[in-house]
Amino acid sequence: MPEVTVTLPASLASALGVSRELKIEAQNLRELIRALGERCGTTLTQRLLSREGGLNPFVNIYVNGRNVRFTGGLETPLKEGDEILIIPAIAGG
Repeated sequence: MPEVTVTLPASLASALGVSRELKIEAQNLRELIRALGERCGTTLTQRLLSREGGLNPFVNIYVNGRNVRFTGGLETPLKEGDEILIIPAIAGG
């Protein structure tokens, strides 16, 4: 199974008590989020997924700099060495 590097925002990593950078094995983004939930707790999963089980619209996830909303969403395939960046969406008005 491919091993990828996940980078979390400092505020989220601190709140979860984990490192900002994690190595996770997963075939696709759905498996990655499940594995993150197992390692970091359900709080992380709840922040990344909507109640319906899709991607939370207030979180952006990038694989090698490409937003997963345009690469297959939760089914985005992962390969060895991919870099995943999780960024909360910023809104204001």
